[in-house]
Amino acid sequence: MRGFIPAMSRLPTLLMLTSFLLACRGDGDDGGDGAGSGSASTSAATEGADDETATTGDDGLPEDPAEPDFAECGGGIFDGAGQLVPEEYVRQARLWTREVIDCRLGPDFETLHPGEDDDRPTAWEPPHASNPGGYLCKTFELSGTCDGNCDYGSTAGQVLYAADDPADPGVDRVQTYGYESGHICESPVSGDWLQGPHPDPGIPTWSAALARPVALPNGFAQSEMHQTNAGIMIFPDGLIGATGNQTAGDSKPYLQLPPNKVPTSVAVTLYNEFALVTVWDTDTLQGQLAVLALRADQPEAFTVPYFALPNEGGFENIQLLGYIDLPEMQTPTAISANGNNGGTPGGHVIGFEFGTMMDDPAVRQAFARDDYERWVPTQGHAVVISRWEHRAMFIDLSPLFQFVRRVYFGTEEDWQLAKAQDVWPFSFETNPEMMPLVVATVDVNAPTAVRVGNMPEGFAEGLEVPFKAWIADLSGSIHLWDISAFASDVRPVPPASIVELTSVAVGETITSMSLVGGGRYNDHAVVASRGDRSIAWVSVIDDTVEVTRRLRDTRLADPVRVDANDRGPVVTVADFHGRQLVTFRTGRTEANGGKPPADYGCGENGSDGECAAFECGGVLPLPGTPYFVGTTNVN
Repeated sequence: MRGFIPAMSRLPTLLMLTSFLLACRGDGDDGGDGAGSGSASTSAATEGADDETATTGDDGLPEDPAEPDFAECGGGIFDGAGQLVPEEYVRQARLWTREVIDCRLGPDFETLHPGEDDDRPTAWEPPHASNPGGYLCKTFELSGTCDGNCDYGSTAGQVLYAADDPADPGVDRVQTYGYESGHICESPVSGDWLQGPHPDPGIPTWSAALARPVALPNGFAQSEMHQTNAGIMIFPDGLIGATGNQTAGDSKPYLQLPPNKVPTSVAVTLYNEFALVTVWDTDTLQGQLAVLALRADQPEAFTVPYFALPNEGGFENIQLLGYIDLPEMQTPTAISANGNNGGTPGGHVIGFEFGTMMDDPAVRQAFARDDYERWVPTQGHAVVISRWEHRAMFIDLSPLFQFVRRVYFGTEEDWQLAKAQDVWPFSFETNPEMMPLVVATVDVNAPTAVRVGNMPEGFAEGLEVPFKAWIADLSGSIHLWDISAFASDVRPVPPASIVELTSVAVGETITSMSLVGGGRYNDHAVVASRGDRSIAWVSVIDDTVEVTRRLRDTRLADPVRVDANDRGPVVTVADFHGRQLVTFRTGRTEANGGKPPADYGCGENGSDGECAAFECGGVLPLPGTPYFVGTTNVN
């Protein structure tokens, strides 16, 4: 075991984009060659590593792949001796097809259990009734009489899929839950009220600006812990763009990374302040983290319209601050990140209350509050995993958030610079003190998914006390790591403080994981396990971590992603080989007279009062194989 690799020195970025190239709002600027993080070409990098790297065979594949079963999709980036194969690194960096996605997701049920009998239940599915006068619920599954005024609302977002038609970009908007006029619709649907929806309107916007086709993204992220209207989408060719739901009010901002920077995963901090994108640099053969400052001005009520401050995702600007190298990691494959934002105090609507920061210093100082209900974080943390290097890296984001607080809440001179709304006049080149710090790297065998919480729980006991990172692996286990030191004011974070607390077997081939449950989002997760065709709920309870519930259903051929709903007790499953989205109700409806039937159980006539058995809300067939679905509350 290699164990810990301390990395406490501040890491230099190799080359920065100049500020005027970074704040792209549909102007088509690709950043130019000056954005590169090194001068070596791919061939030069290869030649320089001849004595330390492996070779490829006549077929272009590594002669001795480290993971032969995955040689076609990344298992040959390193050879059996652990040496990098440069040609394979460059080839795999942008390789993104249905076959590659399938391979990288890991073995499915049919591969692991050929010929096994299917003993799964079939959840009851209510009739889908037509509602000709409906807007959100053109068909519905549940209905009742409103107690007073009828409420309305929905959740909507993106589904990503490898399309059958080569001309299909593979990005659609979908709705997975809605209620209006005494009806509840719990079946996934798509329609023109979502805008687009086939494809998502971000696709033609970016395609027109770049004068080329835009299709098949390899990642999308949105805050899972706060209401948001949009997220950040990445593509293997270096495009990064923002898109959301029908009320996002965003301008579909984007930026284009230079040719040698290949984005492989993305995370968004809790209140949409930053996007963090893992990068493979095909010139230097180095893993990196790109840090992007986000700015939104919609929805006005819930957004403070300045760079790197809390907002609900009506994005107007995406600005690259720079890159940090990831030592001991060349192939980052997934990331999760967060800040220690507090809960929004009651009675505050931050956009209306603090959007006047530019005009009133007193308002600005009120917004700077630093307690358990702070809006602007003082600390932050990220975990990056590498599926191919079997490692996890822990990163301190506190320098980034401390810099934000300094320039907005410090001197008048700093404020006059920070309040810019077109181009933020800061970067890692001009202000290296804000660069995140790599704290430590640890060994984790074949990690596939990662999530980090917000901050430690209050009034907790036993295993609930530590602040945790959740790391899932290919075999089907989840490992909980203690990252409590990141929540302390003591800096630097001691590398030795990061220790594995425990692990639990959940299900073969874990392909997605999201933290759920409210509070600090530290102790509960919902997980998709492709290898046993199940969705599992995992919780830390007292001194143990355990699977508390499991969804298995005959409709699910190949579940690879699960999305927990913001509005109702519903999960939506992306079924890869099943070529569909499937929703399931997991609990009673809300006890709200404006959303009838209120407090209604599952099953026929709501007879299963506690929803001990799941209810299938419905199925949405897709023109391809879905690998991601993510939705948010529609404001």
